Amino acid sequence: MTINRDEQIEKLVEDIASIKTVIMQNKPAMRQLLLPLPFRRFLLIAGLIIIVYSVLIYFLIAKFGSYAAISGIYKNIFYGLLILTWLALVFMKYSTWLRTLKKIDGQYTLRRAFKEFLTQKVIHVFLPITLVMVFLVIYLVYYDAYRFIVPAASIGSGLIYNFLGSMTDIKQYLITGYWFLITGTLIITFSAIPIPIALAVSIGCGHILLAAISHREE
Repeated sequence: MTINRDEQIEKLVEDIASIKTVIMQNKPAMRQLLLPLPFRRFLLIAGLIIIVYSVLIYFLIAKFGSYAAISGIYKNIFYGLLILTWLALVFMKYSTWLRTLKKIDGQYTLRRAFKEFLTQKVIHVFLPITLVMVFLVIYLVYYDAYRFIVPAASIGSGLIYNFLGSMTDIKQYLITGYWFLITGTLIITFSAIPIPIALAVSIGCGHILLAAISHREE
């Protein structure tokens, strides 16, 4: 039993070392691609939008007494604007990535960048976290445990950001990762915090924090 356990630990250490080796081999281009500085405007806008929409739904709930009581027309307008905003943010982030890639290498494509970064071993880190987050959200929605969705998303994001920060030596991701982890934990601890406010503070302010500390390229 001890031998098997030692072998498993040794294999785990080798896998982690292998992931770091892959990232270090592509580090110059990868760091430039992942540095948050080019995304500063996107992060700031995304954070502000999350806060604005969170506060808006919070006041709608306060006005009507509950989420279920909100008028259908208000919900349709809210979610319509939310979808349009989300699409605009996706386009903005994609465009920023393309501009960053052109600065690195004119022949560098987004597909090539992801192919170099998302090796099989790296995928085995991201995929479980992503699947667990998706499962948790579905599970929590199914059992009407909505107040745990935000902290679950925050903690999952924190784990991903910490992984990126530790593997690329970009400290801004580490700082933001710990913000997500800490705020996610606090939201669970203080269950009286309204869901929209929790979303604004954890996710919204987290984006603004990353934008604020991304003042220079390292």
